[in-house]
Amino acid sequence: MYVAEELAKLHHLTVEDITRITAYNAWRFFKIGKAPETSIVYPIGDALYVNVTNRCNADCVFCGRKETPFLAGYNLGMDKNDEPDVQQYVTAIGAPMKYSEIVFCGYGEPTIRWDVIKSVAGFVKENGGKTRINTNGPGNVINHRDITPEMEGLIDTISVSLNATDAKKYAELMRVDEKMYAEMLDFTKKAKKFVPTVVLSVVGIPDVDIEKARSIAVDEIGVNFRERTYF
Repeated sequence: MYVAEELAKLHHLTVEDITRITAYNAWRFFKIGKAPETSIVYPIGDALYVNVTNRCNADCVFCGRKETPFLAGYNLGMDKNDEPDVQQYVTAIGAPMKYSEIVFCGYGEPTIRWDVIKSVAGFVKENGGKTRINTNGPGNVINHRDITPEMEGLIDTISVSLNATDAKKYAELMRVDEKMYAEMLDFTKKAKKFVPTVVLSVVGIPDVDIEKARSIAVDEIGVNFRERTYF
């Protein structure tokens, strides 16, 4: 228990997080126990994450969505036909104020199911909770309209994956058309008008110029910046 408590403090997790991750690693490496069932919501630390979809417009070189859709001991693997509806998410969330925030995330692109997110986010806000979306930023392209005005009053924070400092490298890392880089930046700029906190993030890998990425976020676009740990 002492080791678990110290690991939890070191990684800003709970003892329950450490226990779950250890059990998953025992199954993954030694086939002790069994694989966890798919989670449609999953608490990490004091936040609750909502597993929206495994579908994605990108195929990032650093993403384990296809081969190992596991995170912090949770199984996030999900087929399109198994995607939960609004009521299932609402039931699973319960009381939003129990958590620091409700994060729409998963191993896919959440804005593919934007209409579901809007409904669930409405429930969260009506019940005193805070909301965040983690996205690659293709929401306007995917939904064939500017969805950022619809976020006003529903989304408190949006974190957009910048991941590169030019269109060519972005297309290479994300395995998408180069034009999606400009679409992502445009989405971020528009989101600033309707979402209180906007963050551009990158994965800390050698291919990415972190300081240049920080400058794009902070100096050019005027949003927050975060470097994500690459496992």
